[in-house]
Amino acid sequence: MGGNQSLPKITAQDRAILDLKLQRDKLRQYQKKIQGVLDREQSIAKLQLAAGHQDRAVIALRRRKYQQSLLVKTDSQLENLEQLVSTIEFSLVEVSVLHGLKQGNQVLKAIHKELNIESVEKLLEETQEAREYQKARHLSILIALEISEMLSNTLTLEEEEAVQAELSELQAEQSHIELPSAPMSDPITQTPAIGSDIAQPQPHTPNAKVLVAS
Repeated sequence: MGGNQSLPKITAQDRAILDLKLQRDKLRQYQKKIQGVLDREQSIAKLQLAAGHQDRAVIALRRRKYQQSLLVKTDSQLENLEQLVSTIEFSLVEVSVLHGLKQGNQVLKAIHKELNIESVEKLLEETQEAREYQKARHLSILIALEISEMLSNTLTLEEEEAVQAELSELQAEQSHIELPSAPMSDPITQTPAIGSDIAQPQPHTPNAKVLVAS
């Protein structure tokens, strides 16, 4: 699976920077070599001078002086290479930044194209309408609550109970609950049985005495 991953593409700029860095590394190695030669020639000059060979000591010092001139030239070349590498790398960074700015400008243009003045105004109008509708709905709810509270305060207890009973009936109708209907005919009265305790009318007797007030 790792072989399917694409390798990063090496550009001409990458190759140029790599070559310059290789040359820089070679110059640094050459500087170390020259520094070794300088130290050795100085040691030779000291030994020859101590042995009484002044002419050989002078030759060693002349070779050392020549190597010093090469070292100075190498320092100058190394400095130029480092400046060139830094300039190229900075230029690549600038190109990358400019490319990013270009893409950013394209994205901004696309956004501005979608969010034109008409779309923004339409969105603001719809938002304002929604706010006004919500405000009116909230106001109507408050008014309904105030009216209900006012009516509940003006009704008597019996009237309020009647309202609640009527509300229960309406809720039952909406729930398709059949309430028992009231009887349409008059209730049947039962006749008292013979021998019951209910008093019966007494028959008129002719022998009854009539009291006359004096």
